[in-house]
Amino acid sequence: MEIGECIKKLRQYKRMTQEEMAELLKVSVQTVSRWENNLNYPDLIMLPELASLFHVTTDYLLGVKGEPKMAKLLMTKETFQVSSRTEAENMVRDFQNAVFPSTVSGYTLKTNRIQY
Repeated sequence: MEIGECIKKLRQYKRMTQEEMAELLKVSVQTVSRWENNLNYPDLIMLPELASLFHVTTDYLLGVKGEPKMAKLLMTKETFQVSSRTEAENMVRDFQNAVFPSTVSGYTLKTNRIQY
């Protein structure tokens, strides 16, 4: 998968529009569109920002394959506001069924608690 396809997939997974992504990264919507269509590529300086935004490694964005020699534990915590309990339950179900990008096998995903 090319970097543009990867960026698009990750953006859509986060349910983010091109406009929202462009605003967060301080680039134009056209820039995001060009990346996603593989017409242009992000600058090297932008790679760590993209990786941080999507909680992946730069290796993942670049499509680097192979067994990593080192692994890093990344713990993130996000808070979402939803309008109903049903919406929250659907979001949790989608999260639990999701396949997360990883180049490291044998990881465990743990959800601590959900507040309504």
